[in-house]
Amino acid sequence: MADHADFANDLTLKYMELGLATRRPANSDEATRFCVDCQGLIPWQRRFAVLGCMRCAQCQTKLELKGAGHAG
Repeated sequence: MADHADFANDLTLKYMELGLATRRPANSDEATRFCVDCQGLIPWQRRFAVLGCMRCAQCQTKLELKGAGHAG
């Protein structure tokens, strides 16, 4: 039998799923077309695959190898 906490949790998950489903994709203006590290053009395939990315694949790999994790 469900209690008040279960009901509240289900309601919270429902609204969270609705919010995620209706969110707009990351902005793809000129600022995000170029890598913040090397200023090279980020290929459209990467921008499409990794919404909101700020670095080209090479610079992101270098950053992750340094141990900075997924910093954009």
